[in-house]
Amino acid sequence: MKLFEVIPSITTENFLLRSMTLVDAQAVFENLSDKDVTKDMGIDPFVSVKNAEDLINFMNDLFDKNIAFRWGIIRKSDQRLIGTCGYNGWETNRGSRVEIAYDLGKPYW
Repeated sequence: MKLFEVIPSITTENFLLRSMTLVDAQAVFENLSDKDVTKDMGIDPFVSVKNAEDLINFMNDLFDKNIAFRWGIIRKSDQRLIGTCGYNGWETNRGSRVEIAYDLGKPYW
């Protein structure tokens, strides 16, 4: 059973959580090319926008396979993607277990 047919959007007063597209690649790259942002993520800092494009495609593919999904965190005041958050995985066949994760670009700490 698929958890969602599409990644749901969530709106708050100041932020929008929405699915990411390749349009977001530059902002994702800017955030994840910073070693301080990636130091606890188990990944090396990104070295090109292609790394961000690959991540976005990978996460969207995981969603299509009903394994995981990630939102872009959009600041409503300027429509800037400031980070990502979501489910790195969920297991429903062996009890209930989910792993959540987030990252925020350094300027937004």
